[in-house]
Amino acid sequence: MVIVKKLKMSDSISWILLIFILGFIGCGTHEQKEIKRLVRELQHESTEISSETEETLVKIGKDTVPTLIQALQDKSASSRVEETLVKIGKAAVPALIPALQDRNQLVRRRTARALSRIGEDAVPALVQLLQDQDRNIRRDATWALGRIGERSEDVVPALIQALQDEDAIVRRAVTFALAETGAEDTVPVLIQALRDENQYVRWNSAYALGAIGKKAVGAVPALIQLLQDPDPILRFSVAGALSRIGEDAMPALIQLLQGPDPILRAYAAGALGEIGTPDAIEATVEILPELIQSLQNPEIRGAVAGVLGQIGKDTIPNLIKVLQNPDPEVRLSTARILGRIGKEATDAVPALIQLLQDPEWEVRDAAAEALGQIGKDAVPALIQLLQDPEWEVRDAAAEALGQIGKDAVPDLIQAVQNPDPEVRGRATKVLGQIGPSAVDAIPALIQGLQDSGSDVRWRTAMALGRMGKDAVPALIQALQNPDPEVRLSTARVLGQIGEGAVDAVPALIQLLQDEDETVRGGANTWTVSGIVGEALEKIGTSEALKVVAELEKEERLR
Repeated sequence: MVIVKKLKMSDSISWILLIFILGFIGCGTHEQKEIKRLVRELQHESTEISSETEETLVKIGKDTVPTLIQALQDKSASSRVEETLVKIGKAAVPALIPALQDRNQLVRRRTARALSRIGEDAVPALVQLLQDQDRNIRRDATWALGRIGERSEDVVPALIQALQDEDAIVRRAVTFALAETGAEDTVPVLIQALRDENQYVRWNSAYALGAIGKKAVGAVPALIQLLQDPDPILRFSVAGALSRIGEDAMPALIQLLQGPDPILRAYAAGALGEIGTPDAIEATVEILPELIQSLQNPEIRGAVAGVLGQIGKDTIPNLIKVLQNPDPEVRLSTARILGRIGKEATDAVPALIQLLQDPEWEVRDAAAEALGQIGKDAVPALIQLLQDPEWEVRDAAAEALGQIGKDAVPDLIQAVQNPDPEVRGRATKVLGQIGPSAVDAIPALIQGLQDSGSDVRWRTAMALGRMGKDAVPALIQALQNPDPEVRLSTARVLGQIGEGAVDAVPALIQLLQDEDETVRGGANTWTVSGIVGEALEKIGTSEALKVVAELEKEERLR
């Protein structure tokens, strides 16, 4: 009997324990479902809802992290997923570290970014990962540490040590990370890395020294020496680094201008041009003829073009001659240099106009851009370019005319009457880009509302809308035009102007009384009331809105 009682008691305890376990599992499952639902809510189109959801997930804390990491796999996942992980902060780090080994590259990248934003709290774990056997993990940890930078005193020493990594991919990542930190302590190891066996590490080390800037002045002798390296990309990177180090590099660069090697002189001149101080530019003028000649060398053309643009007006006579060079790349670079010089290059306008007939469209395009930067003397030639067979050149000419602005308006007014609809359309578009400064073109544009080409009419309406309030008196007159299509287009334009078209309200209301059957009545009745009603609503005066309400009432009764 006692035994039976004990068995019954044992059974009761077992049932209670089972119920408790099942209840616990049920609660856990419910909680996980709720977390998943909340993570999905982070994508909600309502900013208010997604913000509140983010706050809730942050309050729950580390239990949400696995689900948030899983959401990182979704390409369409919003930035709020990362943001939530960052706000959870230190508590998220233990789960984020393994995610750096995820098979999905997107997850690894987003995880590294989140860790870098968490900052100092993530540093110990990231430093430890620099010893991981997987080079990809070491690389991603390096990237995250670089983004954290000097916010933690442990970052730079760890990265300096990592520059000794046996894998070049990791060392390459370290140089980028050191560039992010901008720490002066890294200069000695970066100087050593300029001699790394891997070319990418060497290139990136030069870039990193440039990113550190003035604090990397101790690297100038090593960088100067590498301007003689046989690797052209390294030489280019080194020249860029010297220019970013700035004025402290000038004495060594100026000394190079006196050296025997023309390539070195060109690189030195390019770096001085990037530094851009008066003393730096003045030093390069002494070798101006040689720099002009160097435009024919593809390797140093970019560096030389920069400094010639900085020298400015003194280069123009020589540059005009170079525009005749048989090499189209040289002509292209020269045209761009003249554009960079800008208004001071007016003497080059005839030569650039001639270049508009160049057989290479890229050269014509560059010439058009240069003429736009030079100004009004180039307008007639640019108008002609609106008919060029290449759309890139037509676009460049239109953009240049828009850049010139008000000084181009008289010629553009003539162009909107050109027999070619392509020219009329582009000239109209440019006038719209110029905007209120092109107010003198309004009468011609009003005529454009009757153009035979639908594209021209559309561009005209857009242009007039951009003229703003100044166009309103002429537009009010256009509402009396005998052509019903012009009247409706004018109403659209006035609506586009909006509150600035208050004076047009009476005329727009009068348009609703139009007795012309081709405008009012039949299939066109809704069109008139719809367009005018929309215009009145955008203008928004009490009188206008009252009429809009009446139109809506009529529409409901119809």
